[in-house]
Amino acid sequence: MKKSTICLFFILTVCCFLSACQEQYSGKKQFEAIKGILDLSEWDFGRDGPIKLDGEWEYYEGQLLTPDSFRMKPGPEKTAFRGVVGKNPPRKGKRHIQINHQIQGPG
Repeated sequence: MKKSTICLFFILTVCCFLSACQEQYSGKKQFEAIKGILDLSEWDFGRDGPIKLDGEWEYYEGQLLTPDSFRMKPGPEKTAFRGVVGKNPPRKGKRHIQINHQIQGPG
């Protein structure tokens, strides 16, 4: 009896400790990217926590691009907008995927 009480107390203590260590976020619904843009201007990372990069990413099939590629006019031509998170791309060929985000600065 005494051994089982000590074991139960230990398990409850560990559970309480682990639940106290978890970060508590606002539970605000996460945004998804639309046509390659993820608008985070109303997202507070301190209060709302990290965000998943779900949604439609810009997809450039057959192109291997650098940041300089987007500074040139005209820029590279998009092939499509696709959901890429959690999906395996084809193993052959080259492609560039990107997502742009909008954030609001402090102030």
